[in-house]
Amino acid sequence: MISKIPLIKRYNHIFCQAETWKNAKFLNGDFFYKYREELKKIRAGCSFAPEEFDKEQEALAALRFIVEQLKIKNIRLGIRWKKAVGQSGKTDTSFYDPYIAYCIKKEVNICLNVGPIKTFRWPEDHVPDQILKKLNATPGKGSIIKKDSHLAQEAVSYLYELLSLLTQKYKKEDLAKIRIIQPENEAFNSFGEHRWIMSEEYLMELVKIIHKFFPHVSILLNSAGYWDLGKISGFYERILMKNPKFKDKLISGFDYYYLFPPFSSIPLIGKLDLISINKIFTGDDCALNIKKSREAGFKIEITEVQMEPWGKFVSPGASARELRFVLLRCINNILDPEDNSVVRLWGIELLVKKILSNRLTAEEKEIVNIIKKINSCL
Repeated sequence: MISKIPLIKRYNHIFCQAETWKNAKFLNGDFFYKYREELKKIRAGCSFAPEEFDKEQEALAALRFIVEQLKIKNIRLGIRWKKAVGQSGKTDTSFYDPYIAYCIKKEVNICLNVGPIKTFRWPEDHVPDQILKKLNATPGKGSIIKKDSHLAQEAVSYLYELLSLLTQKYKKEDLAKIRIIQPENEAFNSFGEHRWIMSEEYLMELVKIIHKFFPHVSILLNSAGYWDLGKISGFYERILMKNPKFKDKLISGFDYYYLFPPFSSIPLIGKLDLISINKIFTGDDCALNIKKSREAGFKIEITEVQMEPWGKFVSPGASARELRFVLLRCINNILDPEDNSVVRLWGIELLVKKILSNRLTAEEKEIVNIIKKINSCL
């Protein structure tokens, strides 16, 4: 239903988006000067998937460049259930250990996306084949995964084993470098091969297990754009009502994609990003989420900001102006202006592959400059 708020207010976001695009045209030097104070409140982080590389040494070289050259100190690593369990059914993190160990050594603030069912990058659902085969029935596409379902029980059992194994493998002081643990990925969104959605009751079981083994960490749940912000804030409010010790240890993540198929191919309206679209058709913006975060006591971050091609849209990650644009959109519309925040770049693997093979364009060199400058506190 289209919002009944005055047209001028609903459509003001179109002009705001256009103004932001205009301001993103500034070259880096002028951009840093004009938005210095705003940019000082963010740090450029990233999501890093070693599976995007053919060999371990290539993935480690990329990770070293990310940390040592780009100065990225906030990294999300995903542990895929399918990769962490062999045919024997035994939980084994050896594939991920080199990356976790390196991040610990370099004092990176680690965010672990532990799934179990959904972990970032397609196909999102990373359940081992042997687990799917042993289920009474594989949940249908779009199913809600409830706490008492066979798949949920298998996932809970695996997560217990995984976190128990990590606490045995690493010293307590090393485990302190794991600052955030994310159960599932876009838990309330039906994105993925099976389009599964996680129930609150099931997620609560995961949170309990995480808190048992890692009582110091913050919990992250992320939303695909605006779609699930209300579900996340409601879930957090219920957690905090029952257990106030989670105050300031819960994070609401926003995944911001400004070019995506097929929507962005639609004439005229496809030129708008979801910040503008959401405001026009619902009247909502992130001001309510910021208000709820302050009142309830949870944080806000950008868990994924598009810096990678998607389908026919090849400019993300190749245009410095577009990176400046998305940073301003996140700062001005999503993040709490009174708090420091992390903006995790989505697509860092492709950028670093180009860097290490000396294939950077002039625009991509400007992107590298933006990342370094932000993380050097300008």
